[in-house]
Amino acid sequence: MTKKAEKTKKTKNKSYAYKTKEQIKVFVDKPVLDVDKDDLDRECCIQPRIYMTYASELAEARLREAEAESTFKAIKATLDGLIRSNPSAYNLPDKVTETVIAHTIVLQDEYMKAQKKVNDAQYKVSLLFAMIGSLDIKRSSIENLVKLHGQNYFSTPRTDSYNRERMESERSNTVAKKCRKGKQK
Repeated sequence: MTKKAEKTKKTKNKSYAYKTKEQIKVFVDKPVLDVDKDDLDRECCIQPRIYMTYASELAEARLREAEAESTFKAIKATLDGLIRSNPSAYNLPDKVTETVIAHTIVLQDEYMKAQKKVNDAQYKVSLLFAMIGSLDIKRSSIENLVKLHGQNYFSTPRTDSYNRERMESERSNTVAKKCRKGKQK
């Protein structure tokens, strides 16, 4: 087998749907949603890149969802044709109704596997859509923190020289009292 044929075979067999909900939960990277309020300039710079990463993942997941739905419809149509052409192979009488065909299709393993792939793809799309929404909220949070920073919300209190000396002497007295209490014990 040529390298190109091997690569094609690998990509055709590659499963884009996650197998378990635990694997999907690991996919959603929660630290990405955290905002470092002490490094707002970096947060502002990396936010678009993070957003684009998850937006492209969402687009890819939507493509996989569409592919899974197409495959599912094709399998359903194939099973419908097979059941109609040879009902005895499915332990059905020669004259079958639409309801019997529909119920027989749903019971086939191939149909159930395809339905599971569609469900997994839809779940991944939903998670990524929620992640994009969370990143929008993070962007708003960064904007609000930048506004607060511009208004000196995170600044330290300032006072004139007289009150500064008074505050420092009170602080040193408090520390001295704590030290004396610690020695007495």
